Amino acid sequence: MSKLGPDLDQFQDPWGLLRRMVLSGDPAARWVLMQRAASLLARPLDGLLGHIETRRNQDAAPVHLPLILIVGAPRAGTTLLHQVLVRGLNVAYFDNLGSLFPRATLTGRSLFGRPSRAAPSSFSSFYGSTAGWRAPNDGFHVWNRWLGDHRYRAKQELSEAEAEDMRRFFAHWLKWAGKPLLNKNNRNADCVPMLADALEDAVFVEISREPEYVVQSLLLARVEVQGRVEHGWGLDSEPVDPGADRETAIDAVCYQVMRIQRKLERAASMVGPDRFMSLRYEDLCSDPGAIVRSVAAFVPQVELRRDADLGKIGPFPPRNEPRLPAWEIRRIRDRWDALR
Repeated sequence: MSKLGPDLDQFQDPWGLLRRMVLSGDPAARWVLMQRAASLLARPLDGLLGHIETRRNQDAAPVHLPLILIVGAPRAGTTLLHQVLVRGLNVAYFDNLGSLFPRATLTGRSLFGRPSRAAPSSFSSFYGSTAGWRAPNDGFHVWNRWLGDHRYRAKQELSEAEAEDMRRFFAHWLKWAGKPLLNKNNRNADCVPMLADALEDAVFVEISREPEYVVQSLLLARVEVQGRVEHGWGLDSEPVDPGADRETAIDAVCYQVMRIQRKLERAASMVGPDRFMSLRYEDLCSDPGAIVRSVAAFVPQVELRRDADLGKIGPFPPRNEPRLPAWEIRRIRDRWDALR
């Protein structure tokens, strides 16, 4: 299973995950499996084109267009925000087609033309993964170049050579796309100040959700993705001892969400209000059009899509409802109150 990608080594039950994805009936889950298989077929071409891309990036001149980086806790609504903004803003984005070329993301993707202007047809996803070649992708295949292969931790320092390589890559991409770039990657929440220093045109859009429902959703994700609640899943997660009681797992996830929240609070203070804006998942669900307009107003050089009908985006059910036994919800609330 690990041959499908180094990141799969971080999944504790990959064969069980495969089975659950197949049986889920979720189109996005099945799409991920097909995409993984396609990436194997694309590897020889990706390796060949990678050498070409490296040479091209070395000659890239600065392009001053904004990079809009969506950050937040996993299960807080980052993927939905990504999809909504792709629908409403005139921006470029990493798509699933480009993910077939981790070594030659731009060169390989450019074989198929510029990013489509067609809006995504669905707002569904499977734990951050979307269905369709033109659908937005979180871009691990890009960010891993500088931040490492671990999906739940990011490097905390970049050498000057790494930072310069990052700047050249994005300059090359922005010149090719001819418009601002939008991307969502939860792991970037682990290193916002570092990215802000390296990328002067980057702005950060954080989305948050009522903490008890983030914790609940992460607990459910541990079981569905990792097979057992003891195994960590998502940014800043920590495992608990095998056989530990349910309360211990609940506490671990509460600590996880609190660490992310505090990290983002520090990042917002360090980056400053002109480059960091905060949104609420509940507001996104109730009035997505207003969220699109607020981001367009906040980010310089970003415009609404001319063909976007913001009134037809959403609203979405917020899914802020108990899905765990009552005693577990009480435990989450009590532990969160104690941490605040």
